[in-house]
Amino acid sequence: MCRNITELRGLEPSATSEEIEAAARQYVRKVSGIQKVSDSTR
Repeated sequence: MCRNITELRGLEPSATSEEIEAAARQYVRKVSGIQKVSDSTR
């Protein structure tokens, strides 16, 4: 099964820290079920 895993290509330029943080926030909102971000957490 591990033979079928290929390395992703074409990821240049790499993600900035802002993009990583935004993706992490989006993931947390998705798995926790939050629909709208409150003003205090922005």
